[in-house]
Amino acid sequence: MPCISTVAPWQPWFIGRQADPAGGPPAWKNFNYTYHFFWGLEDVIAVFTNMWSQCRPQSVGGLFPNDGDGNAWGDKQVGFPPVLEKAGYKLTDPGRYQNLTDNFAAQISAFKSANAEIITGVVLPPDFTTFWKQALQQGFRPKVASIGKAILFPVAVEALGKDGNSLSSEVCGRRTSIQIVAHRHECERSRRQL
Repeated sequence: MPCISTVAPWQPWFIGRQADPAGGPPAWKNFNYTYHFFWGLEDVIAVFTNMWSQCRPQSVGGLFPNDGDGNAWGDKQVGFPPVLEKAGYKLTDPGRYQNLTDNFAAQISAFKSANAEIITGVVLPPDFTTFWKQALQQGFRPKVASIGKAILFPVAVEALGKDGNSLSSEVCGRRTSIQIVAHRHECERSRRQL
């Protein structure tokens, strides 16, 4: 049956449908009559790392769930890890967590221990709200939080109130975003502190 899809990076869509996703690119096969049109993680990573370079951070915490998106974003071959390493960032990836978890203490502890200045990941909106509130309660507030999926729409950021300031996300189909503006403000404040 023919399939045409869009509005998701190609990696989670393509890798998640493989017979052997963990086998990496040599094991992956093309699909007959299946077409996907959208940007890839390489585009998200390029935008995020360009923003991050303005703050001159060194350490990144990866918040990746155990689902198609999280497994692709955290993939050691085609996700964030190889690109961040090449760019000189130290990535702390405490492992995959189950969606809709209510306790992010292990991840927060790992990020605090690594002095993570940035948090990135592809998180469900309720998971990010839980993570972010717990992180702030535990005194962990990174310079930058660039989160995919969870804060794509204003309602998710507005639900965080003032705690939604200084967040950034990938946004397709818009020329400007309140999240990116908030991110720039935080970077300017970080630079003044240097």
